[in-house]
Amino acid sequence: MPAINVSNDTYARLQAFQPIVKWLQGKAIPLELSAEVLIHAGMRSLLDILWQQQDVQTLVESLQKLATRHPEEIYGFVAEVLKTGTKIEQKRLKDELRNRTRPFGFAAFRKKSD
Repeated sequence: MPAINVSNDTYARLQAFQPIVKWLQGKAIPLELSAEVLIHAGMRSLLDILWQQQDVQTLVESLQKLATRHPEEIYGFVAEVLKTGTKIEQKRLKDELRNRTRPFGFAAFRKKSD
């Protein structure tokens, strides 16, 4: 696996964050795995920020351009989403109902077993 260098400050912050990771996971995980999870969460969060501010037409055009470049992957993905759309909608509704009774603040991230 390739190594990524971070500043001493970032490394110290990552180590200091480990108790929160342990609490969220219900167990300690290696620092490298914690860093990977946080990097993925950060990238997803940034994409959310970038894409959520776009209008529908821009999103549709982006998907069409992506399909032009990668037709098999995009059309296959869209077909899969359409096929499971009902399941997705049912899951969304269940999640919405569950979130209405969801704990507030940091307690919202705690695993159900705690």
